[in-house]
Amino acid sequence: TNNAEILAGLVFSQIVKPGARVLASHFVFPQNMKNGSPAFGSVGGCLHQVAFNQMWSKRYKVPIYNSLMGSPAAKKMDFQ
Repeated sequence: TNNAEILAGLVFSQIVKPGARVLASHFVFPQNMKNGSPAFGSVGGCLHQVAFNQMWSKRYKVPIYNSLMGSPAAKKMDFQ
């Protein structure tokens, strides 16, 4: 993730307006390595989301907004 860029934006917002409320967010775009198609709902994307959530909510104590979307590439509709 672009951790340094998010931290820089957070610091800049506090310099401009001390005490301003902030919300950390990110977007991950996992791809199928064979054909380059989006692989939203993949294990890699979900693990990235978990790592981001733990780092920002537990370590930095900053509220987060999750933006992982989509569904897995299952052949039929079922519970995954």
